[in-house]
Amino acid sequence: MLHVLCLELLDHVVEELEKIAVVNLLQHQSIISLIGNVQKSSLILEKLLYCVLPST
Repeated sequence: MLHVLCLELLDHVVEELEKIAVVNLLQHQSIISLIGNVQKSSLILEKLLYCVLPST
């Protein structure tokens, strides 16, 4: 069950980031790297945190 939830969360993160960035997803990797325009770093972090933090 946890694996399915993680995959759904990952799909959601990718979907949100694709609205503002090019996303490359590699299988069997454990490193997350965000490379982006410094002027958009706040927007990138906002999208990422929106996806992974629980809503209040």
